[in-house]
This record gives sequence, C-alpha cells and structure tokens, in this order.
Amino acid sequence: MIQNGGDMSKGRAGACPFFVVYAIMYAKVVRGLKMYWLLPVFLLFAAYMMGSLIKKLLHDSEQRFSEAVLVGTLLMFLLWEFLVLPAIKIVASFSVVSRIYSGLLLAIFILSFVFCNKEIRKQWKTASFRVSGPALAWGVLFLIQIGCFLMLAPDVSGDFTVETVNTTIQSDLIYENHPGMGDTFVYGITFRGKLVSLPLFYAYLKELFCVGELFPCHASVLVYRMIPIWGLLLSYMVYGLWADVFLGKTDMSRNKRALFFIGLGFINIFGVYSEDSIFYYQMYRGFRGETLVFAVLIPYTIYLCWQIYSNKKYASVIYLLMAGITTLVLTDYQKGFMPFVMVFFICSLIAAGYRVRRWLHCRN
Repeated sequence: MIQNGGDMSKGRAGACPFFVVYAIMYAKVVRGLKMYWLLPVFLLFAAYMMGSLIKKLLHDSEQRFSEAVLVGTLLMFLLWEFLVLPAIKIVASFSVVSRIYSGLLLAIFILSFVFCNKEIRKQWKTASFRVSGPALAWGVLFLIQIGCFLMLAPDVSGDFTVETVNTTIQSDLIYENHPGMGDTFVYGITFRGKLVSLPLFYAYLKELFCVGELFPCHASVLVYRMIPIWGLLLSYMVYGLWADVFLGKTDMSRNKRALFFIGLGFINIFGVYSEDSIFYYQMYRGFRGETLVFAVLIPYTIYLCWQIYSNKKYASVIYLLMAGITTLVLTDYQKGFMPFVMVFFICSLIAAGYRVRRWLHCRN
C-alpha cells in the first residue's frame, strides 16, 4: 500500500510540470490575442442593434444595414454625451460613467434583440453576398487602405487625444487634469470644450478592450489604428447610400457600385497631397472629430435632406436633429456644427428653389 501510494505521488509530481507548461502556454496564447482588432466590429454591431431599435420605434420601414448602423452611431454618441455632461457638473468619476453606459448598452442590446428579432432575421435572410470581380477589387483596395492606417505614421500635430485618454483613465476624472502636464486645471476649460466628449468615448473603449495585462493595448494603437478603420467603414456606408440613389438598388448596379467604391478608394490613397483636403484627414487624421464630421456626418446630412425634401421621409427629420447634435459631441462647433448648419441651409435653398420652379412651370 505504501509502495503504491508512493508511486501515485510520484506520478502526480511528474504530472505537475506538464500542467504548469500547459498553463503557461495557455496564458501566452490568451495574452497574445489582440482584442482591439474587434473594436470596429463591436462598434458596428452595437450601432446596428441600437439603430434597429430606433427605426422600430419610429416605424421606419427602410431595412438597410448601413442606415441602421449610421443611426445607431448617432445614438451611441448622444447617449454618451447625455451621461458625460451631468458627470462633469457633479464631478463624478469616469469609471462610474463607464459602468452606467455599459449597462445601458446591454439593456438596449436586449431590447433590440427582443423587439427587432424578426426584422433583423428578415434583413439577413434577404441579403445576398455575391462577390463579383469589381467587388473583389474593391475589397483588395480596402485592405490596402487599412494597411495605410497600420503602417503610416498619423498626423498628431496639435492633438492631445491620446494624452486625454491616458489622463482620464489614470485620474478617473473627467476634464479635471491637464492632458499634457497631468496636474489639475487652475481655471478649467470652457463649457464649449467640455461638450466635446469624443476623447472620453475613446477612453471608455480603451477600458473595454484593453483589460490590464491579459489583453494589453496602448491607447495610441486604439486611437491611431483602429478608430480610423471604423471611420472609413462609416464613410463607405454613407457613400453606399448615395450609390443607391444614383445607381439604383438592383443586382445589375452592384458592379457600378463597386467601381464607385474603387474610385473613392483611389481618391483616399492618392488624394493626400494637401493637408487641408478631407482625404488627407481620412488617411492621416481619421481619429479626429472633424474627420468624422466631414467624412461621415456632412454627406449623411445631405442624404437626409434629400430624403426629407424628395421622398417625404419625415423620420429623417429625427435623424437630422441627431446628426446636428452629434457634431457638438465630436468637435468644436466652428468645425462641426457650423458646417452642418451651412449644408442644411444650402440644401433647403436648393429644395425651395426647385419647388418654386415647379410652381412657376405649373402656373404657366
């Protein structure tokens, strides 16, 4: 008995190093996972679920993945702003705001899955994924653009986004410490500056996808690499809506739509000769709020105006108001809200002129 017991203890002792090796290998594999690669997918999925719920509540029968994502993205920013502004006023901690926001997102996901399940399943069943030659070429060009984000150095001149993200996470305070120095603000920042909560949203994403030593990730990788990919996807979704307007939604127009996307891709890559062009911002400053405004919100605003004035789709009025408020969340009102107002005013003048012309034509 003693001899058998001794043999068993030796067997267990001999097996212990193997368990240790397996544990170390497993830990290395888990730590080797790059969770931040899932960031664009998570943002698109979250926006799609939120947008589907909003469209359901507004009785919007338009079933498009891209439009649901764009509406959900607006709601995502507005919900974050709705939590951040009171937190700044009462000097609440950033971690509390993050937990509340995560709970709200989870609740919206559950509600969307419960109430929009039929619409979502119907949309994915009717969707077709035929890959043609032009579509494959656009896919390769899109990967080249992603490669530019990963390999080229971003333009960070005069930008403190990453510093704001790190300072917010380390201090657990919202706009109380200087992002460059780290010490407390003497006079604070203006209310107009506190409206811009996009860097705080990036800080929330870093806390969500970079979990300590298990999934390490620097804020610069998240902001300078992953966020531009997400912005590029959103811009293609907006221009996809415009492609449906000009080229139609039939199967015959798919190749034309792919060629249109190829043209946009070449313009993005080779249109960076000027630092003031939107294409330069798209490729080198894709993480900045004004880039999201001019690459996503302004074209989407023009599309919403077309939907309101031409198609009488009055649910787009709600989306238009959401887009206007979102410009205040992304960047300073001079770079975001004022261009939005100018575009809306010009679209309204064009629509009014067209109606007057039709009235005069009918009168004659």
